[in-house]
Amino acid sequence: MTRTIAIIAPLIDRHQLHADFNLRLRVNNRELTMAALYEFANKGFVAENVSRGIDHDENIPAAGYYLEGLLHQQGYDTILTNKHDEGTLSTIAERDPFAMLVSTTMIVTTESLLELFSSIRAKMPDTVIIAGGVQLWKHYLLYEDHLRSPKDYPLQPWMLYHPDNAGMDADILVVAPHGRSSLLEVLAMLEKGRNGSFGDIPNLVLPGDKGFSFTRREERNRLITT
Repeated sequence: MTRTIAIIAPLIDRHQLHADFNLRLRVNNRELTMAALYEFANKGFVAENVSRGIDHDENIPAAGYYLEGLLHQQGYDTILTNKHDEGTLSTIAERDPFAMLVSTTMIVTTESLLELFSSIRAKMPDTVIIAGGVQLWKHYLLYEDHLRSPKDYPLQPWMLYHPDNAGMDADILVVAPHGRSSLLEVLAMLEKGRNGSFGDIPNLVLPGDKGFSFTRREERNRLITT
């Protein structure tokens, strides 16, 4: 039976780019951006004449499509979305995905990322949550600075690999500029059973009760088939 893997690739960080309120046209739910207001004025302020426009809430970052294509090459079915509201997560949970992949490319705050993990875990308590993307790598570089010079680069609460965050609801973090091979190795190990050992897979950070476990080494880019 073909396994299904869900992918969440958020477009924006809710804590970084969030408006407390916005105005929308009742007739088509278009947000009243400057472009919409300009069109509104040119249409004689008749709402029915204003086009629906582009809803960026429906856009998915390129990283999401990349992951989808990679998984299709490995024979998986996929669910791809940029949404992680309660309704969307409930719909995904009904499909009982083999794993949940989270792209962090457009997430810029640790608070948003941890909240996303917790939202997924609340709806899918038994699903393996795997995250990757540029933000994980950037935070790892900051962590390397700390290891090199703790006095000059103390750990701050907003840093992802701060010890207080080791109890996060994600299971596996893929930490590399690309991470393709490591991700595929993780999935291959999961195919053998959830209790498999990930310690020999490069470029991972494993959260746990005793803190973070790092398996960072040189990235390998080889194709893993399942």
